[in-house]
Amino acid sequence: MKLYTKSNCNKCKEIKEKLDKKNIKYDEDDYMNCIDEIRDYLKINKNALLPLIKFDDEKIVSNDEGLLKELKKRKIL
Repeated sequence: MKLYTKSNCNKCKEIKEKLDKKNIKYDEDDYMNCIDEIRDYLKINKNALLPLIKFDDEKIVSNDEGLLKELKKRKIL
């Protein structure tokens, strides 16, 4: 999975800490470096909050859409 973050984002830091604590592997990048990758998602979800995670099945979930809930549903956390 890929984690889209930005510096000085407390929620981004929180998610990273939770994933790191469970030794979950993820690729991380600043969302501004990957804007082309998530452009369609951001067009549909104009109020999306960071962090965003793009799962291996290509589903993208943002913090405001219940990111922690999705991670628990997928038995990642």
